Amino acid sequence: MSRRARIDRGGIVSAALELLDEEGLAGLSMRALGSRLGVQAASLYNHVSGKPELQQLIADEVWAGVIGALDQGLPWRPLFEQLASGVRAGLRAHPGAAQVLAVTNVSAEVYRPAIPIITQAFAALGVGKQDALLAISSLSVLVIGLAGAEFGDVPHSPVARPDYYDDWFELAVGTFLDGVAARLITGI
Repeated sequence: MSRRARIDRGGIVSAALELLDEEGLAGLSMRALGSRLGVQAASLYNHVSGKPELQQLIADEVWAGVIGALDQGLPWRPLFEQLASGVRAGLRAHPGAAQVLAVTNVSAEVYRPAIPIITQAFAALGVGKQDALLAISSLSVLVIGLAGAEFGDVPHSPVARPDYYDDWFELAVGTFLDGVAARLITGI
């Protein structure tokens, strides 16, 4: 291993995502990550405090891409559909991260820009901030759970055909959004 290998947090997160995609969560360790980067595992601790912080950085990386792509001003349902599709696309790009997102909340700093976008979409309908944020959190859990079923056994391939998961995603998200509309918007 080279003593002169240069690493930074961004490189560590990128390498961790690659490792997750190839080996799954069970294969993610500071030692394996150091080996991938050509450094001793101990040198990683100059950049991250350990595996929990690494998992937080991974979750934040995936979520930052999703949140950064949200369109302001969309009505609530297209906004939720965009978020659901964005989370799934992010996890399709990094299937090994599905298990990380299942157990790691997005940090407040990364999530904060999404709050006004979500609450504005509901405010015109008379739905309060807490209900709007609970609805989006519930949708996130649903989509991450579906992704866990689809991708959660990395490095093994999903057990069903891709179109099965596509149909499952559409049915689950559509049914959930119909429930949100019935409960929060029409007041049922």
